[in-house]
Amino acid sequence: MRYQQATLKRDYLKIQLHRVRAELTSGKLNFSCFDALASPDFIQNQIALYHSKQAKFVTKYLYLNSKFFNAAVKFKVSKQRIRRCSIS
Repeated sequence: MRYQQATLKRDYLKIQLHRVRAELTSGKLNFSCFDALASPDFIQNQIALYHSKQAKFVTKYLYLNSKFFNAAVKFKVSKQRIRRCSIS
């Protein structure tokens, strides 16, 4: 009984590790080699978690990119104002 539980836990951890590696590398998930190790529901949950984290990453990236763009525009405007003030 304990051996079976430990084996199942090990298999679930392998699947989670595979998902985390894919998240870190922005790789594609391929759980076909894990089909026999865990329940389909667990694998589907890992896939859903991967996609939600990827969407969150994209949202953060777009947010930070827009903040960077806005800061660059403000910098450019400030630089132009300084030039106008120093010419006058």
